[in-house]
Amino acid sequence: MKKIIVSTFFLLFFSHGAFAATSCPTNATISTCSTNAGCYWQNSTASCSLCLSGHYNDGTKENLTNCTSCGTSPKGTSWDATQTGLESASKCKWTITCDAGQYYNGTECASCHGTGRYSTESETFSGYGTASSSTSQCSQKCGANSSTTSNGQACNCNNGYHTQDQNQTHVNNNSTDCIANQYTITYKSNNDKDETITQQVTFATQVSLKPNTTFTKQGYNLTGWKSTTQIYTTGYTFESYSFTNDITLEAVWSGKTFSITYDDNGVTDGTISTQTCTYNGTCKAESAAPYTYSGKYFTGWKCIYGCSDTTTLYKAGDTISTLSDGNDMTLQAQWQTCSAGYYCSTVTNQNPCPIGATSDAGATDIKKCYINNQTQFCDDNDNCYTIPGNNTKIYYQGGI
Repeated sequence: MKKIIVSTFFLLFFSHGAFAATSCPTNATISTCSTNAGCYWQNSTASCSLCLSGHYNDGTKENLTNCTSCGTSPKGTSWDATQTGLESASKCKWTITCDAGQYYNGTECASCHGTGRYSTESETFSGYGTASSSTSQCSQKCGANSSTTSNGQACNCNNGYHTQDQNQTHVNNNSTDCIANQYTITYKSNNDKDETITQQVTFATQVSLKPNTTFTKQGYNLTGWKSTTQIYTTGYTFESYSFTNDITLEAVWSGKTFSITYDDNGVTDGTISTQTCTYNGTCKAESAAPYTYSGKYFTGWKCIYGCSDTTTLYKAGDTISTLSDGNDMTLQAQWQTCSAGYYCSTVTNQNPCPIGATSDAGATDIKKCYINNQTQFCDDNDNCYTIPGNNTKIYYQGGI
């Protein structure tokens, strides 16, 4: 494929009117034809035609002989055959094709030598008017993914590219054949298994990071990948991969969110709302205080769903964020009948009857404590009371 370069020295001519007629009017008369710049009246065919290459007509002539010659083109060039019917000599376009590694110096095609032009294709130089030398034609001719050095003496592959015959860390390649580097992304699981996998990627191409199913960790979700400077979401896509070296990404884990349902296991009254927890977070067991259960007291919570351990009892305030693997679970309240000699004023514990008093199992308050075959008993405050001898069972009500 040829490259066409128009000398910038002559671009100012483009601003002065039309530089070429592209067609002439059909079915024209001599008078209408002659008013069109670049056209002449062809008597033999009675038609309006364009002037030949290297000729021009200012729009006042009526036959081919009146198309004025542009003269001799600059040395080494020829008039551009595609530019016909020009309206003035200053618009006559010259052209010359030079081999790869050459430029037009105003007289001929000359070698660029070591000035930084490494194109592997021939190039066409062109312009208008008198041609002059322009060694700048030899600069900035590096190929794709490469650029000239600051002094214009060489072509370097851009970051992320290398030549076919060099390793990809080499940048001073003096070549236009720059291809994208290949890099390796190493993924580390950051879990108790210490797993790693790798991914081969190409610079400047679209690259998607590994998904959230790449590794597993009990109780956690894989949510991202961490480099030394940034965290990316799993599956993140680089539209144009920009790292210029191998990189390592570590898995970022987030505790699973799960719910805990509280089963009252037959209470008389009261409810506890479902609890939302994060695995390995600060979630603690709720108190059973909202419940009412006549004659019974609470001994702890037992996991009956979603846990591998279904025997351990957990008290209010115990950390429960790791009882399951981050799955929803159910804690069931465990109850004990209030023992003889005690009464259950609340569901959270059982209280002893005063000294010298006792109760039946399942007593619900202090009034259920009583004296049996006793003539005197003392309460916790060392207040002592005498009971008539014929009373075999008197309920204690805080005093006689």
